Amino acid sequence: RRRHTRYGTVTGVQTCALPISDGVSEDIEILPDINKAKQYSQEFQIYSQGDSAFSWIAGAYYLRAEQTELWTFKFLPVDFSVSDDRFADTDAYAAYVQGSYSFSPEWTLTLGARYSDESKKAGAGGAKGQKDFSDFSPKIALEYTPSENVLVYASIQKGFKSGGFNTAFTAQPFEPEEIIAYEAGTKITALDQRIRVASSLFYYDYTDLQTLTSLWDSSTTFQALTQNAAKAEIYGWDFSAEGVLGAGFTAFLNVELLDTEYQDFVFVDDPYTPENNVNLKGNTLPQAPKTSGTLGLQWTTGPRDFGGFTARVEYNYQSAIYFGVENSKIESRDSVGLWNASAGYDSANGKWSVNVALRNFTDETYPVNTLDFLSCCSALGIYGARSEEH
Repeated sequence: RRRHTRYGTVTGVQTCALPISDGVSEDIEILPDINKAKQYSQEFQIYSQGDSAFSWIAGAYYLRAEQTELWTFKFLPVDFSVSDDRFADTDAYAAYVQGSYSFSPEWTLTLGARYSDESKKAGAGGAKGQKDFSDFSPKIALEYTPSENVLVYASIQKGFKSGGFNTAFTAQPFEPEEIIAYEAGTKITALDQRIRVASSLFYYDYTDLQTLTSLWDSSTTFQALTQNAAKAEIYGWDFSAEGVLGAGFTAFLNVELLDTEYQDFVFVDDPYTPENNVNLKGNTLPQAPKTSGTLGLQWTTGPRDFGGFTARVEYNYQSAIYFGVENSKIESRDSVGLWNASAGYDSANGKWSVNVALRNFTDETYPVNTLDFLSCCSALGIYGARSEEH
């Protein structure tokens, strides 16, 4: 029987000044933001031991999380301040069980299930809300091992992510997210495990996918709002290979292909003007490159009397992506390739280590995010049509 307990608390103070101009030299200063968070979690597990054909594990989990924020906005040069007190509390319970039965040396069947129950409270802008969420998520998986070097598998499982509240927007609720994940693949080793290859096909079917969106409402207030996309799909292929070359060198390759699409997503562009809502059916999901991969080489000395050294160099590639759900040209990035390198030393007794990493050492310049501010053009004094490229 294993018992695991984790408790944590985080308190932070942040201050910044955000200059905003609408044609008049006027600033808004955000005074010290008091952000406090506490979290407590506990998990209990019991599981089988031994080498019998049937193995199992069962457990229970509890989480309590509390978060409070106090923002004060001071308008300059006039002496006028506005404060906003926000909070979010979560109580989550879960119980799960999983069992695997090897009904022959080659075949193993796994069945599992998880039940979750969560209660959330939130408040922002004088508004408060409370919602309860529950879910039952089953799983089934089948493994076939024709030899000790080959594994073929397939699985279907349901996933759940509870809903919540947009505390940055008067505690507006959003619904829980559900996914049914289908996956099939194989893992192969060869030449005394000097070569390892893994490949898998997967399909994710989302219901009420939680999507973080950025928008300006009709009061020219910028909002980060979590919205639910009623239906979304992801098809993909993942491939990885690793080969030991000798003399401490290992080469590795990872490739992933994705095809993502919103099947039904009524996007709220402005909460105060619902007549402007638009269905983004057919759009690509944000941050989802069609092609991505890593190719690299690693050298290691292995454990020695004086310790061990490791050096690694790799090239990472990502095809073009959209940052926003509307798939506008402004909120996008072209393909990018980055070179990274690292080196490390591990002491002979294993008690300490030193690592140095160089990220993007060729100094490639690329955006990590962009936001379309043209929708607030009348308020900011910027004139032009908003990009609507798809």
